[in-house]
Amino acid sequence: MRPRPADRHSRLIRETTGNAKIVCIVTSIRPCRDDERSAILAIVNSAAEVYRDAIPADRWHEPYMQPDELENEIAAGVEFSGYEADGVLLGVMGIQPVDDVDLIRHAYVQPGHQGLGVGSALLEHMRRSTDRQLLVGTWVAAVWAPFLSAARLHHGFA
Repeated sequence: MRPRPADRHSRLIRETTGNAKIVCIVTSIRPCRDDERSAILAIVNSAAEVYRDAIPADRWHEPYMQPDELENEIAAGVEFSGYEADGVLLGVMGIQPVDDVDLIRHAYVQPGHQGLGVGSALLEHMRRSTDRQLLVGTWVAAVWAPFLSAARLHHGFA
């Protein structure tokens, strides 16, 4: 049985007696709050840094997302959800209704937590949150397109 994302964020600690025990980290996925915009930007910019060489040159700027760009995205209808563990946001994903579909926008996970199921949990949350067709996209010029294609197929997207 594959562990749930919350299980993957459990940690093993050893008491002074030498006995090991698992301490579960409390996780949740919830709408991001207005007062978390700086945390959203920190996640977006640190996650984007990992892909600096893969992001098309005409799309890269420093920092990758400016506060006014985040404000514009939210004003355009992007609603962000966050994956929180022990009170700390580890990943964010946005969803935006456009015509008769919902677009997945701005999917980012803190570099130290990538590959642990945070993004998968956020994507599954987005899938459950809508009855409309859900689309995931990226730039045509994205170097990671083969990875993204494999990830989309893994999660049931064509």
